[in-house]
Amino acid sequence: MTKQERFIALVAPWAIQASRMTGGIVPPSLSIAQAALETGWGKTVDERNIYLGVKGKTGALLTTHENKDLDGDGVVEPHERVKIKARFRSYPSGLACFMDHSTLLTTDSRYLEARQASPDSIAMAYALEAAPYATDPEYAKNLESIIRKYKLKRFDAAVKQPAKPAEAESVAGPEPEPVPQAHPVTGKANVKPQESGHSTQRTWLSR
Repeated sequence: MTKQERFIALVAPWAIQASRMTGGIVPPSLSIAQAALETGWGKTVDERNIYLGVKGKTGALLTTHENKDLDGDGVVEPHERVKIKARFRSYPSGLACFMDHSTLLTTDSRYLEARQASPDSIAMAYALEAAPYATDPEYAKNLESIIRKYKLKRFDAAVKQPAKPAEAESVAGPEPEPVPQAHPVTGKANVKPQESGHSTQRTWLSR
């Protein structure tokens, strides 16, 4: 099993459950692709469970990148990136992260056009880019590539199927796991949270 396959197997149940609990508006294929893009297929994930890079007024202070029109030509290019520090919401579990992300997309007025494009995850990706949801000018293109290459739409049908008993996981408390424990994607042991740490691959606007 490849790194990408392991990551998909890890987050797909969370994406499906979060989609079910928010009325199916955010298809799993979209949130799985976003998590893959944001974390570099799990490379930046630790016990803070920051899978989807949602910014907040409080949370972990991390170094990330932001795309800006550096040459003043009115066009933001993929190579026009600067480092910034921003706070990102941390979560007690991976499921809690996906739930918060789905709630954001289903309630924030900024993403009305994205909701109107549901359940087509690729159409939603382009609507999110236009919102804008991220500063990366190739954000939607990259999401579409991931969704198509890894056939992520196969998970969308699962939202309409009855939930299994094991999926009745609470989002209120942390997932029980031994300490230390190797991360299921990277194989590295979890580390103590630091004030500034992992660099996310895409910059997300303040929520």
